Amino acid sequence: MKSLATFFIFLIIGLSSTSLHSQCLEGEAYLTFEVTTDQYGYELYFEITPFDDACGVNTLASYGNTYVGCDGGGLQSANAQDNGVFPNSSTTLEEYGCIALGTQINIHAIDDWGDGESVIGVRVNGFLTETFTASQASHSWTYTVSAPNNYDMELDYDYSDPNGWTFNHIAPVYDLYYPLNQLTNTETHMGLVVHNLGIQECTNVYARLNIDKLNETSNTYETVFTDTLKYGNLASETSKIRNKNITDTDWYSVGKFRYVYSVLMDENDQDESNNSLSNTFEITEDYWSKTPLDNNNELAVTNDAYFPGTNSYVDAYEWGSFFYFENGNDIIIDKINAMLYSDPSANIASGDVQTRIYEVNIQGAGLDMETDLTNVGINLSTVNHNPGNSVAFEASTFYNTSNGELMGALKNNTLYYISIYQQQSSPPYLSDGQVKNGFAVHGNSINQDFLVNASESNSFPYYSPVLITQQQDQSVYSYGWNGGPEPTLGITLRENPLSVKQNNALLDVSIAPIPTKNKLNINLNTLEGIDYTIVITDISNRVIYLEKSNFINNSKHINTAYLAPGTYILAIKSKYGHYSQKFIKN
Repeated sequence: MKSLATFFIFLIIGLSSTSLHSQCLEGEAYLTFEVTTDQYGYELYFEITPFDDACGVNTLASYGNTYVGCDGGGLQSANAQDNGVFPNSSTTLEEYGCIALGTQINIHAIDDWGDGESVIGVRVNGFLTETFTASQASHSWTYTVSAPNNYDMELDYDYSDPNGWTFNHIAPVYDLYYPLNQLTNTETHMGLVVHNLGIQECTNVYARLNIDKLNETSNTYETVFTDTLKYGNLASETSKIRNKNITDTDWYSVGKFRYVYSVLMDENDQDESNNSLSNTFEITEDYWSKTPLDNNNELAVTNDAYFPGTNSYVDAYEWGSFFYFENGNDIIIDKINAMLYSDPSANIASGDVQTRIYEVNIQGAGLDMETDLTNVGINLSTVNHNPGNSVAFEASTFYNTSNGELMGALKNNTLYYISIYQQQSSPPYLSDGQVKNGFAVHGNSINQDFLVNASESNSFPYYSPVLITQQQDQSVYSYGWNGGPEPTLGITLRENPLSVKQNNALLDVSIAPIPTKNKLNINLNTLEGIDYTIVITDISNRVIYLEKSNFINNSKHINTAYLAPGTYILAIKSKYGHYSQKFIKN
């Protein structure tokens, strides 16, 4: 019934617009605006002006909340009782009338709160030709009135489901920086929305994905993977979603990549400007982040920062992101970076910030943030205020919450929630309503991490699975924060010395004396010119000694006089093998 209702709505739109279009003169078209609001439709005002005119200058037409007007962006003073407001979470058609083809107009959208996600679509003679998303306090676009194309496939299209969640496409590697030792083919996917903007049916539609690796010597990209998604025929003004897992891993390597989606069909596309989309990602040795880095290789400062306890995305005094560790036993979290913001009103020199690491264990059908998180690691840092400025934050020592010892390796095939936590139960409070002595946390919007089939046994239990669409008997779900922002976090990993595999057939090593007191002698039947890494850790996995060596004359002497009495682990690693051995310092 829902499909029939949708069909009749568009049929009525088409008949009405065709009738109105017949009233226009030759060389003219009938213009209609299709406005899809977020859950606060009353915050939106938009108007049409001649090309190059600002909002309020020579206004041709205006729509929405007149109280907001051109100057109300971000003032947060509108309400649902104002004149002309749009309904919440709905689609409304606003007629403009006949206009000469080729005319350029400006569209100005103003959002009272400054964070709206309303979409303004332009219909020409009843057919949707372009959409604009108003995602900040004020937005302006230029639009040229043109007749709709017969054949026009579009990528970079936001499909919205009845719940208001949107889906556009899947990045093959869904974090901007992904460590190679955590990347497996259960985490690489391809998926895409294609949309027919034309007035005719398009046949045999398919999309191609190319993954290209940057050759940094020649500064050119070379294709390392390609695959296709088939969509069949697509009627006018309809969309289809397709996705699948990328099982091939031969292209995995450390480096800089780009992905390019392109769409093709039997007919000649009359507007190829919207036939492709692309972005970049990087596979790293040891760095993991969903947030871009700036020119100084530090976390980039984003436009938005969220103060503890004041936003629905921030769970009281805590805000974090999910990271799935496929090979957690092999690594230790070395440090976590975040970007904070110190409010201009702050009047204390410093504040306490906790970084928390939670193991996620799903108890029921979905994730419950109250019961399914177990705190396994914590860092407490004192961060200096710089009022009115962003503050780079780094946590580098983590303690096991059960025994107070240094935190070791993580678990394999385990989801973790990593968060920034602040709370002050006695003066000076994080905020007393006027002075803010807590830190806001910078965040960046993430559509969702990736798309998986609900029927797959390896589906990742990310927060709030939301039904996107149903294709025959296949349910497709989106996982992640679903369009909301996530905190700017960067994680640096280091190898867990205890995870090395002993391979004495490849590394012929002897160490003496054991126990030792002042010096440890290492003899290695080595190959000339081979780099070896020597690591000594204590039993809590804390690195005590690290050195790269060529083993001159096949021997090495390490001073151990400074070590406290106890048990230690010596690890020697090279591309030809690994060796590890416990020893005792008296």
